[in-house]
Amino acid sequence: MHFSKLFMTAMVGAASAAPAVIQQRAMTSANVVSAINDITVLSANLKVTVQGINFSPIAVLDPSTFTPVVIGFNGIITLVKNDIAAMASNPIGTLDVNGQTAVCSAFRNFVTVHQNLLAVLIGKGGLLQSVGGAPIATVLRALEGVVDTIADGIIDAVPTCAAGAQSDAASLKTMIEKAECAYTPAGTLGLDITCQLLLGLSSS
Repeated sequence: MHFSKLFMTAMVGAASAAPAVIQQRAMTSANVVSAINDITVLSANLKVTVQGINFSPIAVLDPSTFTPVVIGFNGIITLVKNDIAAMASNPIGTLDVNGQTAVCSAFRNFVTVHQNLLAVLIGKGGLLQSVGGAPIATVLRALEGVVDTIADGIIDAVPTCAAGAQSDAASLKTMIEKAECAYTPAGTLGLDITCQLLLGLSSS
């Protein structure tokens, strides 16, 4: 169940024709885990898509080569944005230790699956791919922003395993930045110092 599906509207005083009111209901650990798992599924599906795309020097001359990747990441971004908006309206409730552990486990699984997706994408990158890959770099920057936001919300709700979740989030952020570098000419040429470090390039 997505966070965005959690809103509940209740009629109060029907006999007296009183207006409807919106009831806020705290999100449970099951709600959060389900939402994270939905994002994980999209990431796993996109990995399969990326694996099947031909990123050869000739193929990347056609801008449409990158379209399925951009569409896939935009789908993930939209889902995460919807969840962030729902979290703002119906905050995550106080979770018991078992609930926090379940959320952290789901988040770690998402990070692992998404890093695997990014590893495949990075592996297909290179100088020629980066020349036409600007749309991928752009969508990855947008992804980085929403993932940072939702990760912060999740981490705040899981104090018993926050340290691990923070480490997972930081690791994913680094991987996203590495993928951004792989699809920008400055990154693949080693002209960007940060990309030199992330991609293991030499400035000499």
